[in-house]
Amino acid sequence: IAAEVDIDNFIEFATFYCVYVPPDTVNVKRYRNTAAGSKWRWVLYDLDRGLRGGKSSGSGFELMAQGTNAQLFNAVMANDALREKFLDNLNRALSTYLSSASLAQAVQEQYARIAPLLPEYLAKVEVSESRYQSNLKNLMSNVRTRPALVLQQCAEYLNIPEDEMRERFAESIAAIEAYRGE
Repeated sequence: IAAEVDIDNFIEFATFYCVYVPPDTVNVKRYRNTAAGSKWRWVLYDLDRGLRGGKSSGSGFELMAQGTNAQLFNAVMANDALREKFLDNLNRALSTYLSSASLAQAVQEQYARIAPLLPEYLAKVEVSESRYQSNLKNLMSNVRTRPALVLQQCAEYLNIPEDEMRERFAESIAAIEAYRGE
């Protein structure tokens, strides 16, 4: 696999996918530079419909195992060393840049940037302020609950016992608990 694929890039892509669970599975591009020795890389884009809440959003693990990248994702999960690398990356992501605190901060910062433009934009697309605020509230609720749901889905998909999950994802669990306490 590593001869043809930038495995670190694929693991990062799979991590994002499992957290965001974008329903638009076509919003993924694979590419490889034409230079000798170049490897395949993945780009995930157009995440506007990602981070849906609850179990209705589905499991990113199941979608990865069935989608266009299923063969590679399943090979990574079947390889002990690559699976460990993925799980370590998932723990790092959920305890840092994909933690509830980090995602909430990003949403709040983006909202502050676009707030002056919202009245004109909402009028143009015929969306009420109350509907927009309701959607924003739902997004923030999903940001709060998604990391814990991802860990639950990971445990279920990979059949990881609860005690191993607590040990393996101690940093992520601490970040989830810290955010709940805020």
